Amino acid sequence: MADRRMKKAEKTRRTIVETGMALFKEQGVENTSMESIAAACDIAKGTLYNHFHCKEAIIASYMRQKFSGGYFEETFREAETMRDRLRVVLKSLGVSINENQEIFERYLVYQMQHLVSFEEKPTLESGFKKIGDYIIEKGLESGEIQSALPKLVLREFFEFIFIEMVKQIYKMGVVEDALVEAHIDLFMSGVTKA
Repeated sequence: MADRRMKKAEKTRRTIVETGMALFKEQGVENTSMESIAAACDIAKGTLYNHFHCKEAIIASYMRQKFSGGYFEETFREAETMRDRLRVVLKSLGVSINENQEIFERYLVYQMQHLVSFEEKPTLESGFKKIGDYIIEKGLESGEIQSALPKLVLREFFEFIFIEMVKQIYKMGVVEDALVEAHIDLFMSGVTKA
């Protein structure tokens, strides 16, 4: 009985995320209400709030889903080095962000509110955290990252570099190769021994 309830709850969550993201892309996050998401999903508003307390939580769930499963194998199939992996992820995320600025901005602010915490909350882990962890782990395994710093510090450094790059993308309105390479250089200089 509990298993069936869990499957139904998961199906409802997936429907909410898919519908919410479609509405956000079509109408904008600001112009989409939680009520309109519930109506489009044909569920009660209370049911929606049982799963997600705000629109940004829906976006965060979408990001977690996007970066799970076979994402890493697919994305990094031909990326042989740390620099290659960074280039692939920073370019692809940069382009995606540039195309969906309002959605990403809401997601980033939501994640930053939870980032300023001294305790790790697994339920709030972002899809982006998974990317950072993957890149750090592969860099450590290959010896391309040579640092005595804890993995958490390395990942947060990666997130900082990414956020700084995003700020430049917002200003320029485009993802330039030179911008991506400059941020890769900055990251690599911080995680390798001289």
